[in-house]
Amino acid sequence: MSFFLAEEIPVNYQVVPAKLQDDACEFVLEKRRTHPQLIRLNQHGYTHEHVIDGVHTWFEYSGNRPYEDQYESIQRGRRILIDRLGPFFDGLVFTPPGHKYDENTLRALEALGFEILSASSYTSPQARLYYRLGKALRRSSLLGRRVSYHGQLLPGHDILEVSVALDVDMAKDRRGDLILKTASQLIHEFEQASQVSEVVGVVLHHSRYTPEKRDALRELVAFLRSKAGVSFQLIEDVAEGLANSDQL
Repeated sequence: MSFFLAEEIPVNYQVVPAKLQDDACEFVLEKRRTHPQLIRLNQHGYTHEHVIDGVHTWFEYSGNRPYEDQYESIQRGRRILIDRLGPFFDGLVFTPPGHKYDENTLRALEALGFEILSASSYTSPQARLYYRLGKALRRSSLLGRRVSYHGQLLPGHDILEVSVALDVDMAKDRRGDLILKTASQLIHEFEQASQVSEVVGVVLHHSRYTPEKRDALRELVAFLRSKAGVSFQLIEDVAEGLANSDQL
């Protein structure tokens, strides 16, 4: 957070309600008050974990979890953030843990007043082909996998998807082990994603940072600042720009 504030880069911080501790709450509120244009505090699930058929998962809203159950879970989290963050809770955006959700999730979000969903939107040729097929069928999921509508309203819902394409620090190898992306890898992935979409979302995880990752992040930011036409925007501002451009 200190790095982004010093660089004057706006960031959406996705808060897990059940894991928001007092010291963290005081810290983010102080920063939100003093840097209102650079920080948004949004909801990231409720507990960021769930048990499905006896199996523990870090996802919360997949596996055909009933609508009433999802609604209650998301509502509990929303109430916590309203109570703890007050007017500094930015309640338009929801990020589902693990970027997984289903139709019941979307119904619950709409009923609770969320307007923007932020998940993942992959830009590989295979992913784009799959998304194209899903969109042609007006499906939010297909063959058990989610269809991204990045930059568009989700079918059958008044919820705009503004998702991320570049995961800075949670990439895994074929064995499932986390890997360290170099600055050159991050830059390459950004350039690939920017050929597919004018809006390239970048996601980071605060608990994963080492000096090497911080250095790679600094190099990525320096590269982005050197690119003509690149600007840093909050999710809410991206959504407003899309709405005003009549793309919806």
